Parts: sequence; structure tokens; C-alpha cells
Amino acid sequence: EREREAGRSSPAGDVRAAAMSLFGMLGAGRERGCSPPSSASGQSPDASGGAGAGDGASGAGKQGGGWEVNLGPLAFGSFGIDLKPQFKVGAQVANFTVEAGLGDLRDGIRVGAEVEASVEAKTTGRTLAELHENISCETPGFREALEAARQLMAFAIPGSSPSRAVALGPAPEQQGEMSKAVSVGRQIAEAVGINYDALTRLLTAGTPRAPISLRVKASVGVGASASVCLGWCDTKGYRMLGVGGKAKAVISIGATVFAGRHISGETAKVILGIGNFTFEYTFPLPRPFSPSAASSPTESTASPGGESPPAAATGAAAP
Repeated sequence: EREREAGRSSPAGDVRAAAMSLFGMLGAGRERGCSPPSSASGQSPDASGGAGAGDGASGAGKQGGGWEVNLGPLAFGSFGIDLKPQFKVGAQVANFTVEAGLGDLRDGIRVGAEVEASVEAKTTGRTLAELHENISCETPGFREALEAARQLMAFAIPGSSPSRAVALGPAPEQQGEMSKAVSVGRQIAEAVGINYDALTRLLTAGTPRAPISLRVKASVGVGASASVCLGWCDTKGYRMLGVGGKAKAVISIGATVFAGRHISGETAKVILGIGNFTFEYTFPLPRPFSPSAASSPTESTASPGGESPPAAATGAAAP
């Protein structure tokens, strides 16, 4: 009592305060549950969140300077306490991660054991070419990874049609590279649920509704991991699929490609894994876009807005 009057805290008081804080965290975690976050009605979903297929940000501890500790399905940290469909042990502080086990199943099937430090770079633009010009990263190997990303996304440049390339008369090796990129683009369009021409127009001409965003994550560390996305809704609301598993461009570069659209039908995402770099493209889908109409098995032709039925989960090969 004398210590309290003197303005000093006692050990017993510290214990009581810590207990009250712990119970408050438990209550917050129970209220949150395990449901994925959803965007507000009439608003576009988060265009910059998420850390990639199988490694999506599942709480504030995965962003900024927060921290998170995982013990099996239990996760606690700067965001509170939560239970997740996962079984891994590890910790994450700011951009440094140590973990092993099975990751959050809502973000796909991901198994790994790794110790890594990462840095991120972000930019926005109206076209894909503008994104690639604006993005900058000082991590060694970034220029080579960016060039590989340009090759994979080369279908989204003017004159990317194979027939048009032949008409323009490029070198035979350039025609071959363009054909490979077009193959990747068609698989991405199928996974996103719009036709190929609409996808290329969107990425080359842009849309006045919202800019395209690019987030690049560079990781340095040791370990190994493997990811598979089968089309169910992840913690960011995207139905991601592994695409390009049989595309020659993907195989030759040794990349992984994931693509999918948001459950709201407003945005789509493409994720490229190239070496220790992850390129995450998020772009708005053309309007009108009806997810229910796009998934209807009776619709066999594209609508005037450029949409076509999305790929089934079993129809896309996961790398």
C-alpha cells in the first residue's frame, strides 16, 4: 500500500495487470474466430495485403513491425490470440521469420522449415509495363528476377498475339518466347475467370476504376517449402489456383505461378515465385462482373464485358 501511494508498482500488482491483459487477449481472440476477413460492402478488397500463395498474412503480426508466435494451431502476438487450421511451430518478428510445419490451410497447403529475413517493395500504376518500370529493389538478384517476371507476363504487352508477332516478323526465338508467354496468359485468364483478350487489354491499357499494384518480396535465408493452392477461399478472400504447371515458359525459368479472383468479383491476383523473390500483382476486374454468372456451367460464351467461366479446381495444374 505504501508503494502504491508512493507511485511505485508492486510485484503483485504487475502480476494482476499481466493477468488482466492476458484475459483481454483471450477474449479478443475468441471474438475474432477463424473466419477470413471480408471487405466492406461497396469497397474494393485489399489490393496490397497478403504475402503470397500459401504464405498469406493472417493477422497484424505478419505486417509492419508486429510479432507473432505459433505453437501448433495456437497463434498469439501483437494482434492477440487466435486459433488457426495449421500445425506449425515458429516465430515472426517484423521481417524475420523462423518456422516449421504445416501452414494455415486457408491459404493453401504449405509445408516447410525455414529461417529467413525479408524486405518488400511496392508500387502502383495503370499498366503492367508501368509497374515494371517503377518498381525498385536493392536486393542482389532482383534485376534478373524482374526480367524473368517480364518474360512470364510478356503476353500483356502490345502485339503479344502469336499471329500478330508473326505478321510483324520478329526473330524465330522471339516468336517462341512470345508463344510461351501467351500460354501462361491463357492459363491465368482461365483461373481468374475472364477471357484472354480482356485480360491483355486490362493489363496493357489499364482501367480508370483503380490502379494495378505490384508487391515484391525478397527473402534471404535457409530452408525449404512447398505450396499448393486448390481454389478455396484464402484469408484475403481470393480463390487461388496453381497455374502454368505445364507451360514451357514456367518450367524453363523454374518459377511458380498462382492466380485467382476475389470472392467479391472486383479484383484478381497473380503471384509469381521466382527464386527468392515473390511478385504479387493485384488488379481490378472489368465491370460488369458477376461471379455467380461466371461460374454457371450453362454459360458457354463470353459476355460483352469480357468474362468467361472460371477454371475448376481440378483443371489447373499446381506447380
